[in-house]
Amino acid sequence: MTDCTTGFLGIRGCGDTVVSASKSGLYIDDLEFISTDNISKIMTEGLNTTDFINKKIALATIFMQEEVLSAIKKYQSIESPIDDYVYGLWDTSSTPAAANTKGLEILTKQTALTEIYIPSVFIKTVNTVTFDLDVYEGTTLYKTISVDAIADEEQEVVIELTSRNAKISITTDNDEVIFYNGYLTDSEYTKLSSYNTFASSCSGCGQRNNTGFINIKGIIDGTTLYALIGVRPNVIVTWGMDNAFCYLIQDLKQAFLLRSGIEILKEFITSDRATHFAMNGKEMANGLITAWREQYDRILRTKAKGLANTLRRLDPICFKCGGLTYATSRP
Repeated sequence: MTDCTTGFLGIRGCGDTVVSASKSGLYIDDLEFISTDNISKIMTEGLNTTDFINKKIALATIFMQEEVLSAIKKYQSIESPIDDYVYGLWDTSSTPAAANTKGLEILTKQTALTEIYIPSVFIKTVNTVTFDLDVYEGTTLYKTISVDAIADEEQEVVIELTSRNAKISITTDNDEVIFYNGYLTDSEYTKLSSYNTFASSCSGCGQRNNTGFINIKGIIDGTTLYALIGVRPNVIVTWGMDNAFCYLIQDLKQAFLLRSGIEILKEFITSDRATHFAMNGKEMANGLITAWREQYDRILRTKAKGLANTLRRLDPICFKCGGLTYATSRP
């Protein structure tokens, strides 16, 4: 579940004490037909009511993000990915100085909605060696990957990291690893050097003022260098729907309540616990799903243009200044 949706809808429960507080002031069991008592009658065994409801709210979040994005795209051009590139070339004539910690450092400058995705990196070693490659977000270890490197062969290592952290490090502490050096081309160096002058504004509708989202340097025992040390990164700069959704959710809280309610009622329709209650409740659940879906779609249609404008003000990097223009003709 997206962090901002955790606890966004509360659960009242059947007693005098609220089961789960609400950040939004809305409670899932204020919706017609949805109560903790009714849910317990059709819920999959092994789950408690709170976990069941939170599971359905998480599912509603996933669907709603896609539906909000589709609605916004009618009014706003979204640029994604903003940048997608494998950086560096190998310099097989040289190797870095002996060091315990060596590898790569990526400095990032996200705007309100951008994020960095690193699907993989490429490594190349002088020797055949098995070693651990550590991936850090700031000072926090994200994952450790065991690498079986073959001498003089470039090898892709899957990272799968999406981050908004200001610094990402990909290094090894194994002193038996002998990496080849790498280097940035002139055009890459020029592109990355704009990192120091980055500003999140548009210089004319639909154009970014520069591409300085990241800066890439080699690292040897804490010292950063312009040479790449054994690692060529694949870096994708994109925009995150999770981030955008968190900015918009207050304006969409009634729609979020309805979308979550729909996912809960679907359980009444598909439940294999075919009790007398569940069978009688299916017709009512079907009717409510139809009604709530109509209300939900109406809210998205009504708010879509305003939501697009909100995001464009937040981040002109991802959302082009001019938006979309439609031509109309008379019959």
